[in-house]
Amino acid sequence: MIRNIHSLFISLYCLSIHIVAPFNKKAKQWVEGRKAWRSKLESKLKFLPKERIWMHCSSLGEFEQGRPVLDALRREYPSKVIILSFFSPSGYNIRKNYPGADVVSYLPCDTRQNAITFVKMVKPELSIFVKYDLWLNYFIALKELKLPIIIISVLIKQPLKGVFQRLYNLRCYQLMDKIFVQDQQSLTYLASAGISHTEVAGDTRIDRVTALPLEASNKDLSAVELFKDNKKLMVCGSTWPRDEEVLMSLFESPHFNDWKAIIAPHEIDNDKIIELENNLGSSSIRLSKLDFDTAANYRYLIVDSVGQLSTLYSQGTLAYIGGGFGKGIHNTLEPAAFVLPVIIGPQYKKFQEANHLVSVKAFISILNKEQLIKAFEYYQNASFYKDAVQQIIDYIYQNQGASNKIINYIKSQLLK
Repeated sequence: MIRNIHSLFISLYCLSIHIVAPFNKKAKQWVEGRKAWRSKLESKLKFLPKERIWMHCSSLGEFEQGRPVLDALRREYPSKVIILSFFSPSGYNIRKNYPGADVVSYLPCDTRQNAITFVKMVKPELSIFVKYDLWLNYFIALKELKLPIIIISVLIKQPLKGVFQRLYNLRCYQLMDKIFVQDQQSLTYLASAGISHTEVAGDTRIDRVTALPLEASNKDLSAVELFKDNKKLMVCGSTWPRDEEVLMSLFESPHFNDWKAIIAPHEIDNDKIIELENNLGSSSIRLSKLDFDTAANYRYLIVDSVGQLSTLYSQGTLAYIGGGFGKGIHNTLEPAAFVLPVIIGPQYKKFQEANHLVSVKAFISILNKEQLIKAFEYYQNASFYKDAVQQIIDYIYQNQGASNKIINYIKSQLLK
């Protein structure tokens, strides 16, 4: 019954994306990327060995969550083929050439026939799903061939609303060989629903971000260092218009006189960058146009390309992370990896690291322009700033190691 309802819903969902594709850029990419997927996948797999590991991620955020495990599997099993799939164009487009995978593909729509065909073509020794992406027809197709499935970094903050959604998720979890959750609350919830093949591993994103400072040290940031000009620097990551509105009030205030800022908007199309340039005025420069001779003359640096932000945190004194005035904040662990105190909007409750670090004043959540200025002033106090840095260091140190727990299970129970 659950499978029939899901199959009907997913068919209607995929049909709706095809209908809106001519009018929506992201939907068009979703459709175009899946065209002739069978022949594309067959061509990629044709000359590759049969020993294969498959990891599926919904989008870019889930990829970063799964990446430490994926990279560890590459090191542990260098002869095995690694297949990486995405549901969303935003993940696929940015990571389609990821060197840690042999094949990168869109996940075909979760119909019964697509799932059966995909699984038989790939026939993975191990399938790994990340966090929330649960596809019943794929799980059934894998179990029918007796192929093991695990899911990592599961986080359940509260019981699911809706009878069908709850039954659907639980049915998917029942088909798993192992469920690695981020915290005890998630384990307790699953146990109360009769799901016992679970283990608390922690958040694999922390293992990923601990590698960022080393990666940044190997990048040439000399032009950015000239821009910084030995001043304090606020790095504003993944900002939306509402974030930029409150940030402008800070930038225009006397509190910010001795600071500079890097702004990395969530959307980097040219119209968006031009709008930011108009708001910031002639004292702003795009990262792509930054040169050694004039870098120090500018006060605001606008990031106009993907993949730069995590490195730029290395130059920061303080961070502001966007999204908190919308559906939810973006990645705060990246600035935390560089021990930067962080200011965020109000929508952060579903992120356990943000909940904890807000509670110890390593992060501050704001509701408006006035509270942003107060949060900024708070971190000007050297003692408060030092305490925030120590709280971040303690959190990162205490929560490392999730990837090792998962890899040890895979090595001892699933892959020899």
